[in-house]
Amino acid sequence: MPIRPAQPDDAPAIARVHVDTWRTAYNGLISASFLASLSYERRTAQWERDIAAASTGATCVFVAESQGTVVGFASGGPPQNTFPGYDGELYALYILAEAQGQGWGQALLRAVAAHLAGNGATSLLVWALEGGPANRFYTRMGGVYLTTKSFTIGPDSYNELGYGWPDVSQLTR
Repeated sequence: MPIRPAQPDDAPAIARVHVDTWRTAYNGLISASFLASLSYERRTAQWERDIAAASTGATCVFVAESQGTVVGFASGGPPQNTFPGYDGELYALYILAEAQGQGWGQALLRAVAAHLAGNGATSLLVWALEGGPANRFYTRMGGVYLTTKSFTIGPDSYNELGYGWPDVSQLTR
């Protein structure tokens, strides 16, 4: 599976995957008005910054390509949301609906895990929207449920479930 580090010119394609997957995966879970407000332009600017930051090596952004088209992406780095005993975090992993179930998620998760392990991380943490499709994926990949925390988007509150891999090497074998 063609998984590679993201390049600056991938930002618009990553933004498209990001917005489109939020609109499909979180439809009915996150407010429709928020999902409608998502912008390819704002996400492109965000991913331009994140890809540039990844050039330092502490963080990473990978893309999955099928026939020259970006169908998914993942990013990770040091923990943004600290949890005792975890020194690496998967920040995002999204695959277009039509490309799901083909192994892209596994390949992207393993790429992020290998990058973080190469930078000294021994464990990995991820946060997933409660009720979202990613929860089953992370459990199938060996992630252990750790805790639940709440967060807000505008006036609405949601829960995120924390999953962890205490030994990141289980994802890099």
